[in-house]
Amino acid sequence: MFATWFGAEAIIGAAGEVYREGIAGATLDPFGYAVALIISGLVLAAPLWRCGYVTFGDFFRERHSPGVEKLAVFLMLPGTVMWAAAQIRAFGQVMGAESDVPVVTMIVIGAVVVIAYTTISGLMADAITDFIQGVAIIAGLIIIGFLVASRLGGIEAALEQVPAERLSCGDAGGNPLARAEIWAIPIFGTMVSIELISRMLATRSAQVARDACVQ
Repeated sequence: MFATWFGAEAIIGAAGEVYREGIAGATLDPFGYAVALIISGLVLAAPLWRCGYVTFGDFFRERHSPGVEKLAVFLMLPGTVMWAAAQIRAFGQVMGAESDVPVVTMIVIGAVVVIAYTTISGLMADAITDFIQGVAIIAGLIIIGFLVASRLGGIEAALEQVPAERLSCGDAGGNPLARAEIWAIPIFGTMVSIELISRMLATRSAQVARDACVQ
């Protein structure tokens, strides 16, 4: 769950937003998505798992009709494709920047690798690579943070060099509705995403489905 929501696109995109706007640029990613995962785990994970669904579309077929199921899947597919494309695009950007290989070529290579291991081993392959990716992300961020802080004279000295306004979460113009809208997009959008629901349904028990989101 962690690696699915905090992968290449999140690391590259969120880092750029924070660089431009300070902590306020991280409202959506990672904080908004983190809140969405916790709420989904507490409210949705166990009930959906106990229903015995195989895919998210099963919910719409049981609740409404096969026609509604097909319509729901048709509407959800574009978002899933764009989500996957963002991850592959970020992968190609990073690898291209670290080598002499063109970005487009690295994107194609990344797409071929992802399609190959997913076709061969399905969701299990995705879960394994997500786990490895999650460990790599955490370790990488810790190492980078340590190196940057050391160069600036330590963590305390590094934080003192950050302007106070860049540590503010922002107030969206002081408008409560605007703030609510900013948070609502990642929270409610994530709670009904195919990626999240499919991982809930694929776990071995309702408790695991819940814990995977909350912990």
